[in-house]
Amino acid sequence: MRRIIFALLVFSLAFTTYAQQEIDVLELGLQGKLVETENPFDRFNVDEYPAVYDDAKNLPTQIRSSAGFFVAFRSDTKTIQARIEYRNPNHHEGCDLYIRKDGKWLYAGSQTVCRHGQVFDLVKYMDGTEHECLIYLPLQKPVSSMKIIIDSNASIEALECPFRHRIAALGSSFTQGAGVTRPALTWNAQLSRMTGLMFMNMGFCGNCKLQPFYAQVLGRSDAEAYVIDAFSNPTHQEIRDRLFIFLDTLREAEKEAGKEPKPVIFLQTIWREGNNFNVKKREREENKRNAAEEMMAQAVKTYADVYFVNTTDATDYKYHETCTDGTHPNDYGYTLWAESICKPVTKILAKYNMK
Repeated sequence: MRRIIFALLVFSLAFTTYAQQEIDVLELGLQGKLVETENPFDRFNVDEYPAVYDDAKNLPTQIRSSAGFFVAFRSDTKTIQARIEYRNPNHHEGCDLYIRKDGKWLYAGSQTVCRHGQVFDLVKYMDGTEHECLIYLPLQKPVSSMKIIIDSNASIEALECPFRHRIAALGSSFTQGAGVTRPALTWNAQLSRMTGLMFMNMGFCGNCKLQPFYAQVLGRSDAEAYVIDAFSNPTHQEIRDRLFIFLDTLREAEKEAGKEPKPVIFLQTIWREGNNFNVKKREREENKRNAAEEMMAQAVKTYADVYFVNTTDATDYKYHETCTDGTHPNDYGYTLWAESICKPVTKILAKYNMK
């Protein structure tokens, strides 16, 4: 009798697993992509820009990450699970689920470690009514496939992009999201939820130094504006040498693509807590900030539709507990970053009817 009961239990569990629906995220449509790519999980086509390979060994891997990508759908499922396969089976990273309630996107569930091929829960025991959902993909590790798993009897329907306009957010590890515990907590993802505008993640850890190929990628894209964290990675001399070349390349790329010049909003780099007592670091960062201010003062006069936001800030000045490693902000630090630039950035974009 015990063997029969055990066999029935195993069968029941197997049937339950089989009865669940698995939906490929590509069927729902990946949102947050700046350009179409040969591999849908890449952020741009690496082989179109040979200079990428000369610049940094790890840059192609970063370009092939799904930073900032999300899927949007509507479902009445009570349970949402997922399974991710990475290009390297040894990789693992997290993803996030947000659900809209009363017009706001609220955290619903996450897994900080999603191992290759493993099914993991995002949320369970929901009420079975229809919800609008966002799932953010991993930030750093290149993905080869991802499936969403819902109840067998549940409905699911892809949503149109819930964010307005298409704004490229180019930058450093700060923009890609180093230091966040979940991919939904980058400054660009938070700013999207704060404003309803879509800031697409084009952050590249340690590798955003005003290289011309980034300007070409932006200028050939269908972005309506660019917000650029350009002064965090380069040295002060690179800022002085490269800024105008970057802008000239961007405008030329737009022209070649038959596009009108788009607004370009540069962000000042943030204060790093590692500068508090390290005099050498502080001097290096102050030189970069000064170079950015000096060059941008010239740039806004020389180029049309170019702006400088000098309010970028990721520090809690009461307790100074908003960093992870002396360089990168923690989750709350990125919230402060998004809040610090929200008004000036949205005010500029509103001039171009991006509201």
